[in-house]
Amino acid sequence: NYDKIKDILRPSHANYTYFQKYKIFNHREGSKAQEKETPTKVAEAINIGRRTRKIVWQNIYLALGVKTIFVILGVLGVASMWEAVFGDVGVTILAVLNATRVLK
Repeated sequence: NYDKIKDILRPSHANYTYFQKYKIFNHREGSKAQEKETPTKVAEAINIGRRTRKIVWQNIYLALGVKTIFVILGVLGVASMWEAVFGDVGVTILAVLNATRVLK
C-alpha cells in the first residue's frame, strides 16, 4: 500500500533536496528533474545519441582497419612491433579527436 510510504523522502532523491530548500513536498507530482524535460530536449538527446553511435562505429572501423594493416605488414616482415605500437597510438589519438565532434 502506497499510503504508508508516500510521505517518506529518500535522501538520495531529487525531491528530498527540493523539500529541504523550499519545504514543499507533494507526492502526487513527478520528479523535479522530469519537469525540466521538454520534447525538444528529448529529441535533441536522441539526435546526439545517433551522432555518437555513428562516430563510435567510425572509430571501431578505423581501429580495426589499422590493426589489420599492421598485422599483415608484420606477417610479411615489413613492419616491426614498434611501428605497430606507434600506429595504435596514432589511431587512438585520431579516435579521440573524431569523438570530440559530438561536442559540436
